[in-house]
Amino acid sequence: GTRREGCDPKLIPYSSSLPLVLRQETNHYFGFVYFRQTKDASIRRGYFQKSVILISRLPFFNLFSTLMGKVAPEVFKVGNDFLEVIYQELCHWPEMRPSSWLQLPVMGQVLAIKLPTRVQKKDTATTFQFPPSITALASVNELNLTYILRSVLPQAGLLWELVLINEPIFVMGTSPKLSSDFVQALVSLVYPLQYAEDYRPYFTVHDTTFTEYSKKTHVPPGVILGVTNPYFAKVLEHWPSQIRIGDPKFIEGKVNSTMANSNSANGQESKSGIFTKYKCFIQKDKSFVKLIEKPPALHGKRPIEAQNLIIKKYFEDLTTNFLIPLERYLISLIPISRDINPWLTTPTLKQFNTEDFVKTLAVSGPQQIVGIKGNWEGLYRSFITSPNFRLWFEERRREVNLNLHRIHLDKLSKVDINFWLREKTEVEMVDFYLRIKLISEEAATLFPSGHAVLLGIQKLLSLLKARSPVHLQSFFTSC
Repeated sequence: GTRREGCDPKLIPYSSSLPLVLRQETNHYFGFVYFRQTKDASIRRGYFQKSVILISRLPFFNLFSTLMGKVAPEVFKVGNDFLEVIYQELCHWPEMRPSSWLQLPVMGQVLAIKLPTRVQKKDTATTFQFPPSITALASVNELNLTYILRSVLPQAGLLWELVLINEPIFVMGTSPKLSSDFVQALVSLVYPLQYAEDYRPYFTVHDTTFTEYSKKTHVPPGVILGVTNPYFAKVLEHWPSQIRIGDPKFIEGKVNSTMANSNSANGQESKSGIFTKYKCFIQKDKSFVKLIEKPPALHGKRPIEAQNLIIKKYFEDLTTNFLIPLERYLISLIPISRDINPWLTTPTLKQFNTEDFVKTLAVSGPQQIVGIKGNWEGLYRSFITSPNFRLWFEERRREVNLNLHRIHLDKLSKVDINFWLREKTEVEMVDFYLRIKLISEEAATLFPSGHAVLLGIQKLLSLLKARSPVHLQSFFTSC
């Protein structure tokens, strides 16, 4: 089936205008869990356990986590009937419209969010003043990167490479929240690139793919797993990259991160750090490490929001600059607009040739922009064979081909039909009319009603019908 089978039809129109990373997930659901455990001597296990779970196809981690923090405690306090009250409130939330501030009422309070579009940068909540009764979220999906990545920030460049080329990674945390937040943070490092492979923020031995992922006779798939069970340290010891995160306390002083080969990880279950066989293609960016390790950042004098912004912007710029040479090469594969012939089929994007692309790196590689030395060619070659590249290229090819199709339709809407009709047989006229009629129906889905291109193609049909023999006009009318 198509990837759209998993989409909520009501969300498709607005979802298509969002950045790829914010669009609804087509193959999986996101689960947001608020768990409570309290002592209860009347229960055999000695504890009473209960969870409230929100399930959605939308990757709005910050919004839904905030929502659960408000709703779940009341559910535990009032009872399950309170869920119906909250459900009715959510059902009356306004339609999701990118680029506009939306006010979402819940439990007598209001959450304000603003969804970015694909062509504009996200505004922060500080750009618009709300009354105290409204809680404005700066982002619907971004996490506290400073807190989550604090123990490995100096090695974050390594993590960026691992995620960029879809290397297998498993994250061992001391709690589901730690591991799941860390996995989500990893995926966010390659923004605005959409992570193409599967990732499981909280993975357990009960998952249906556990047997597949734990087989030591197979090469691990390029997925990211978040786990808490120490059993995985043995079961997944053949995975090339492991990340261990310990007690969730902010680390004072210099951040420590252990680097070692994964085959020497025995006895390291209690140690935090990155354990990997992977060799980086590019060197560590010392300027970034120095920036995040400045005394103000470590002693709490720099606001956490500012530190998060520094980290987010650094990796967003790094990914964007990495994609620039690919975008430049892609432009060279686009047929020139003036060469598009309205009488022929619509041209499409030319094939991507790795060797031709690599030749462009000497003069237009990212090292010219970011100033980080290393084997950029090797990194690009690895990236080009990855699912992340395939998803990026397929999306860009779809966009380019759609634009070429629009240009082709624009030129077709302006052709001189009288010139074309010279010495044409009736069979050719019928074939052309039927083809233009199909094109007219297709154009109606690409252009708004009354658009010049749409009107031009409709006029083309009318002229073709009027210039045809009488018996063909009757046929055309019945079509």
